[in-house]
Amino acid sequence: MATSSQFSVQVPTTNVWDPSQVIGLEIDDKLKDVLVRLYQNLGLMALVVNAKDTGVYNNSYPTVNSQNWFPNPALDSTTSTSPTNRPVSRLVLRNTGGVVGAGVTDFPHGLTINDSWSFTRIYGVGSDQVFLNFLPLPFASASGTTNIELRVNSTEAVLTNNSGATFDVVYIILEYITS
Repeated sequence: MATSSQFSVQVPTTNVWDPSQVIGLEIDDKLKDVLVRLYQNLGLMALVVNAKDTGVYNNSYPTVNSQNWFPNPALDSTTSTSPTNRPVSRLVLRNTGGVVGAGVTDFPHGLTINDSWSFTRIYGVGSDQVFLNFLPLPFASASGTTNIELRVNSTEAVLTNNSGATFDVVYIILEYITS
């Protein structure tokens, strides 16, 4: 069952009330002006709020995050409908079992990926809560010899730790479009 937090929250931009109705009211002209300006400001606020990136990072299910990518060029040439932007979804993978030293750690994502998918961002952070060390994922050292690779395949995110760093908690964030 879908929940409201799975979808981006959008403020309606259609008419909540018809400004021409205000003009026809038998009230002071200054009040009419205030009401019309209030309506205009609500419309502007809705546009601004709807354009923001939703700061929801859920590790239970994907969340639409209010990002919009350009229409799919492959579909634009084959359909007669007007092209639409593609919504971006976000999923957080969390591992509290830890990543000890060098090696490969798999993070099953539970997504059903096919050839119509594209990932827009793959990133994360590894935390060592004992020594209070934190590394961005992926990570490339200045020397170029102690790197951490982060990639995604059809069943899991794969962390290849060539740095020897130990993490107590790892967060991996996957953002993707599906058409």
